Amino acid sequence: MRTKRILVLAVDVDDDIGRAGIKTPVIGKASLMKAAVDFALKRPEDSDTNVLFSALSLAEKLSKEGYDAEVAVVAGDPIDPIKADLRIREQVEAIVKALNVDGIVLVSDGAEDERVIPILQSIAPIISVKRVVVEQLRGVEETYILIGRYIKKIIEEPRFARLFLGVPGMILAIISALALLNMLQYALTVAFLIIGLAMIVRGFELDQKIQDWWASSPITSVALILSSISFAIGIGVAVFSIQQTTSTIHAIATAINVLTPFIGFSVTAIFTARAIVKIMSNDTRVWHDVAGLIITAMMVIALYNLAQTLGKLPATAGPESVLNAIIESRILLWLFATIIVAIILTTFFTLVEDKLRSMIKR
Repeated sequence: MRTKRILVLAVDVDDDIGRAGIKTPVIGKASLMKAAVDFALKRPEDSDTNVLFSALSLAEKLSKEGYDAEVAVVAGDPIDPIKADLRIREQVEAIVKALNVDGIVLVSDGAEDERVIPILQSIAPIISVKRVVVEQLRGVEETYILIGRYIKKIIEEPRFARLFLGVPGMILAIISALALLNMLQYALTVAFLIIGLAMIVRGFELDQKIQDWWASSPITSVALILSSISFAIGIGVAVFSIQQTTSTIHAIATAINVLTPFIGFSVTAIFTARAIVKIMSNDTRVWHDVAGLIITAMMVIALYNLAQTLGKLPATAGPESVLNAIIESRILLWLFATIIVAIILTTFFTLVEDKLRSMIKR
């Protein structure tokens, strides 16, 4: 009967080991001993040092008790938690397959590393989890040393530095600028706004989603950024212009007149970027975006005509005059024409697309 083979696995999710120049995975007692010594010499105060030696000690103990124990260390990514999980899964799968492991004993220094437990369980059974707790003296001096280590961690590790240094730094810079402009009364509002935006970005992982989107399609990402800037500028100009008007009807006309070109540019930029991406990838569905550009142009013309007509009305114009102006602007006719054009383009390009598919199949 084969002796049960156990893998004593040390996990370093944020890849402190990699930043010390040690490439993972490290497999085997001799290799891990060398890696642990090298890491201890470079970063003696890091808790991962204790994890590496604890893994070696535990593997030695299991071997003496008659188990076929092997030891290894794997690492993730210092910035991206998704990449960290994927990298750990890839390394552990390779180790389990190579060593024919029956179970895993996880060695970690805290809850952050232990979040990979579900990943490990999907690869091999987890027999036990050993958390390494570094003993600390209770003196005041040691407390300051421990605080200093955490401060160093915040400064050196990008994922902590962005939150604990980047956001406060931005708040201080903007408050200083407001003070120079004699607008310090808005400082508290701006500070809460920045903190709120930072919480939204991290809470919904928007930074990671934007990064993934950029990696998948830089052209579309640039178009989205330009569209967002254009729309924001349009809103600002519209608000400023509306404040200069004297009546509700003129405010509506001004808002439509000012916002239309900005919205038109935003939508056009997105459709154009999508079309370019599809052309580059030989996607026959590029006609979707071409149709979108045509419909956008028609809607811009319709809204512009409506704004011009409403702007000619007197400030005291009643509902009947407004209704007559809307009819006079022919926006309903433009909307109807837009629907007809959309139907015609969809039908035509669908037939062309089906024809191309049938030709390809032949």
